Amino acid sequence: MVDVYCEDRMLAVFSRRACPARPPAARNIYHRGHGGTQRKVPKNKHFDNVPQLSSNRPLNRTSVYLRDLCGRFLLTKGLYSPRGAQTRSCTSLSQREGGHGRGVTLVELLVVISIIMILTVVILPTMQPAAESRRLREAARAVNVYLGAARNRAIETGRPCGVIFQRMTGEPRFSTILYKAEVPPAYAGDLVESTISITPTAGGWETVAFPQNDCWSGLVQAGAVLQLNYQGHRWTIEKIDDTDNSKWEFSSLTTSDPPFVPLPGVPFQIFRTPIKSAANPLQLPAGVVVDLSASGTDNTVMGTSGVNPIIMFSPNGSIGRCHGSGDPQVFTEPIFFLIGQRERPEVPSVTPPPEDELPNWIVPTNLWIALSPQTGLVVTTENYYVDPAGVGDWSNPGTSLDDARDYARQSQSMGGR
Repeated sequence: MVDVYCEDRMLAVFSRRACPARPPAARNIYHRGHGGTQRKVPKNKHFDNVPQLSSNRPLNRTSVYLRDLCGRFLLTKGLYSPRGAQTRSCTSLSQREGGHGRGVTLVELLVVISIIMILTVVILPTMQPAAESRRLREAARAVNVYLGAARNRAIETGRPCGVIFQRMTGEPRFSTILYKAEVPPAYAGDLVESTISITPTAGGWETVAFPQNDCWSGLVQAGAVLQLNYQGHRWTIEKIDDTDNSKWEFSSLTTSDPPFVPLPGVPFQIFRTPIKSAANPLQLPAGVVVDLSASGTDNTVMGTSGVNPIIMFSPNGSIGRCHGSGDPQVFTEPIFFLIGQRERPEVPSVTPPPEDELPNWIVPTNLWIALSPQTGLVVTTENYYVDPAGVGDWSNPGTSLDDARDYARQSQSMGGR
């Protein structure tokens, strides 16, 4: 004989036997409601009227809990069916809820690992191009924003501001780090009456003297521009002798004559080269570079060596004097920067080149950054498709490189893609 309790929608049977083969005759049946009141149910009451079990363990009405002598709860399926069918199975509740059931065998574990490895080998090659394309887009977007921030900085401060493309050590045709650049104030000497004198010297050098003994050393570097009497021609300081810093070498875009100023000299001003600002640099994602060997304008290429290219923005937002190979220039045509892959060669080793030896400028997934010299606006465009079979000279692509910039030349922005 057992006592059957139905309490708060949970049916519990307390018995001295773990799993009786048949449902015993109920000695007393009690039902306790939500209010705590307990009432006796007639003995002949059929179990079909037993309320549904609690929602936290959705069991059917033919399932019931039994507690054995050891105090464990046993879940018995089919113990109290409408017709009183015999018990089919008894499963420990602690095993159902505590996870102490049957584990996996070594063979099953090896099968699962083998399936995972097969899926990895099959799926990984298909995902690699998508991941590479995503890195290129992220790098192009970052460069676009970085250049735009430099332009906005120049407009806000009223002073030139730009970006330095730092050439990689060992791979000078690539750049992976970009720095903000600012132009320090022009140097006109330490005193109001400071002057400069320049006399020719053998070997193409000019001897420069500051009669007032101004402390110019360290302030003036190669690439700076000299102007006499605050007007007229400007000369670029090409070199400064390492052993004697009073010897300079000049070049000029407007005249072939070097400056000649006898003592006591004349007033001057030296427009210093841009320097790195304190702003945070931009590091491109791994494997992505700015390919400077294919970057530049339609008439000039930044090349595989030389000084770090510097793009300067004027206070009105347009592109000002830019530093690259040779003298600082003011460009009147668009400037292009190619966002490509580091493992790509500059010139293929065989002709026709295989897919993995194509230069960056002919790879369709690479991107261009185009700058308008008049407005300073920056756009990101896709690489125009060029048929490799139509390239005549890979070492001097010429027209083919111009064709690859076609979308960039038309300023067809790819937007946020």
